[in-house]
Amino acid sequence: MCSCLIRILYSCLGGMIGTIIVAALEANLATRLDASFSFFDFFLADLALLIPFALAGGSAGGGLMCILEPGRMKTLGEYAEDLRSWPVLARLRMAALVPLLVFASFGWFLTLAHTAHQIFKQPSPMEVGVQLGFLSLAVFLLLLAVAFALYPSLRRVLAWLVQYHQCWVDPTFTGGGAVLLVLGMIGLGIGLGEPNGSSEGLWILGLLKKPAIDWKPLVNGLILATGIYLAPFAFYPVRRRLMTVLPILLITLLPLGVTLHQAHALNQNPSLVIALEEKAPLGGKALALWHRVVTWNREGDSLYHY
Repeated sequence: MCSCLIRILYSCLGGMIGTIIVAALEANLATRLDASFSFFDFFLADLALLIPFALAGGSAGGGLMCILEPGRMKTLGEYAEDLRSWPVLARLRMAALVPLLVFASFGWFLTLAHTAHQIFKQPSPMEVGVQLGFLSLAVFLLLLAVAFALYPSLRRVLAWLVQYHQCWVDPTFTGGGAVLLVLGMIGLGIGLGEPNGSSEGLWILGLLKKPAIDWKPLVNGLILATGIYLAPFAFYPVRRRLMTVLPILLITLLPLGVTLHQAHALNQNPSLVIALEEKAPLGGKALALWHRVVTWNREGDSLYHY
């Protein structure tokens, strides 16, 4: 139990580190676009908005990792080594199944993109939702059936190739190769496709580079998630004595004081609140969520009057 709590604490610390990085990136972007406020003011305000979510995400992520790995934490490399230690027949089956599932998932994603691009032209939202849900499920089941139909043939091909090299019965090799190939096709489709979605086939992925699609919140969220995931690996080998854990606990929880201070300071600076809403990719969404949390009723009466 104590070990699990320490891992959760380390995940929260990783979330805090990721939050500092994200707040610095967003403050740098915002001050380059608008020099009417300082980097430090924007950084503190953005950091204050993100800190509670970082602690909540760290607690949830650390708790989930404790459930999935109640013993010693394993790296991705150790999971790969565990796969390679399986019996040859089990590795062969997995090496054939993983790439088929990867390609089936990509085919489902691509088909769904074409389907949604056509269906969304209809005026009725209810009809769009029903058709999209039905077609996505039907396409998923069809591609899954195709993948399992091809499975025996691919397994025989891999069994023939293994006489030349053992990598063909390594699921990490075949699965990783399939993932790299799919990522390459996605990059090709985005690069050569048209942003208006007029292209066919793979080129419809050009829709993903439309100016209206902002990828910065997703990237910043991944930075936070990476910190939450990697921090226990970095700090867990540290000797778990009270004199070691207490400073980490203080470092993790003290930034909540920034949130409490900025919650009142933002009331005195409405221009900074507007800048956060417009120029902070992740902080703006956190601000909108906080506004909903502190709203008393549907008329918008709030604890904090922006």
